Amino acid sequence: TQKITEPTCNEGMVRVKGADNDFCIDKYEVSPSEDCLYKEPSSVIDTSHNIADKGCIPVSLDEKKPWTFVAVPQAEQLCAKVGKSLPTPEEWYVSAMGTPDNSNICNLKSDLLKTGLKKDCISGVGAFDMVGNVWEFVKGEATDGKYLDRELPEEGYIEMVDDAGIAVNTTSTPNIIYNNDYFWTDKNGQYALMRGGYYGSRDDGGVYATHAKT
Repeated sequence: TQKITEPTCNEGMVRVKGADNDFCIDKYEVSPSEDCLYKEPSSVIDTSHNIADKGCIPVSLDEKKPWTFVAVPQAEQLCAKVGKSLPTPEEWYVSAMGTPDNSNICNLKSDLLKTGLKKDCISGVGAFDMVGNVWEFVKGEATDGKYLDRELPEEGYIEMVDDAGIAVNTTSTPNIIYNNDYFWTDKNGQYALMRGGYYGSRDDGGVYATHAKT
């Protein structure tokens, strides 16, 4: 995301009205720019070489292969190279709302696709592919089953969420109110938070889906 200091967002971003202030978020899942050595990284080592290249930056463009094989510290560095940061869970959630939670509309049961190919998989603010295609990192982490000093529920289908769309309660059976979305967690270890699901999530992915385990 990028905090707004100008009346409009930079190219490739959309404006979002937040609870405290407005911000901008990338319109598309980011891809390596044309100046990157590895246009389609196949390992975190490829990504590290791209980060070291001053001319290589992440770009938000239509019909590009999303940047995969990225660790959280690398994602943070890539954002910083262009004056951005990972969205908070709340920012991501607000930006994703309105995206159809439907595997026929969003890429939840196929192979990895280029950005924006699923033209109807768009959120209320105009961001594409926030459900499916690739998992998306947000700020923060889960440590030994806790997030922000709050005990996370057991892994399962989402039954209730907080203001950031992160599970407060789970259940063993799919819950249609939360579109049958799933919450993955591990009570031991430190894990990044990923949102939205990926191209193989099927019904488990969606606006409420959160992955906080290996």
